[in-house]
Amino acid sequence: MASDLNRVLLSGRLGADPERRRTRRPCAVFRVAANHLECGGEHAEWFRIVTWDALAEGCLEALRRGAPVMILGRLQTRIWVDQATRQERSVVEVVASFVLDARGGRSWSDGDVSEPEWEAAAAALAAMNADLDAALDAPPTPPALPEPSGEWTPQWEAGPPVRDPAAIRRCRAARRAFFERWGHLVRPRRFSEIRRFLPGVDEPTTAEGWNLLAEQMAAAVAARVPAFSVEDLPAYLAGVSAAA
Repeated sequence: MASDLNRVLLSGRLGADPERRRTRRPCAVFRVAANHLECGGEHAEWFRIVTWDALAEGCLEALRRGAPVMILGRLQTRIWVDQATRQERSVVEVVASFVLDARGGRSWSDGDVSEPEWEAAAAALAAMNADLDAALDAPPTPPALPEPSGEWTPQWEAGPPVRDPAAIRRCRAARRAFFERWGHLVRPRRFSEIRRFLPGVDEPTTAEGWNLLAEQMAAAVAARVPAFSVEDLPAYLAGVSAAA
């Protein structure tokens, strides 16, 4: 179908030198580590890259462990039977169409499709990473909580604190909903982790306070992560000239 799309764009570093495989056609296999931010730290996701023919020969000749690369390709699932256990096994790998040595400036193609403008794509990726780094270095200040209306009198001055079971249940439900939405960013579920995104906030004691905190968290996360949609991908691979 014309609407189907199987395209992968990666940037990362080689975990080891490319390995030549014994096949009828030249074939080289290597692994690439792509870093991403998760729970306030940097984590590496490993991808198995397969190259063929002239593309494989170029990678075997020039690429070495630790080399920064940009890769354009497609995903494929390879299935085989393990001769030792007689069990079916599978692996998901990226079949590369283009490989760019970001440090040396050389690039290789499988020759089946036209090569995109790598320099413009690399510049656009660098600009996007710079914007993200700047946003992470200077997190936005959360909106101020609304000031209470009228003169506030501490509860204990008028007598013992009054505990409303219904209000406590609503507060716990709102807190649980907050961490179900944002728990992947603040694991373990400690309120101190939230201050990485919203410096200076205090832990709410009401359901309304947790709901307001959820809105502030959504605004802070949206401001730290630049938007990038699938519709931007064709212009991005063509040098982002159309997006400009």
